[in-house]
Amino acid sequence: MSEAQRYISRGLTLYTQHRKPASVHFFRLALEVEPGNTLAHYLLGLALQAMGRAEEAHAEWRNALMRREGENAAWAQRMAQRLLEQEEAPASTVDVVQSHMQTA
Repeated sequence: MSEAQRYISRGLTLYTQHRKPASVHFFRLALEVEPGNTLAHYLLGLALQAMGRAEEAHAEWRNALMRREGENAAWAQRMAQRLLEQEEAPASTVDVVQSHMQTA
């Protein structure tokens, strides 16, 4: 597991514990290590959205659409596109992300 993946994993754990500001910190750490990590941009957007910071969330989802880095890039791009188009996101998006990361 790469350093960025470890930060993403920690951020996901914090997100599921309803510790959104802490999860944002770890998603940003992942982006410091791997600035083009599509999944980190996508997840950072989710956390920001959950904190009521919609404009910042949309910016991160747009960043996810421009990137092609990381193990889950194509999948994260599809999810970001759905959210930007305001389609209905899965009921428990973080559970979907965690499941996808385990099978990827």
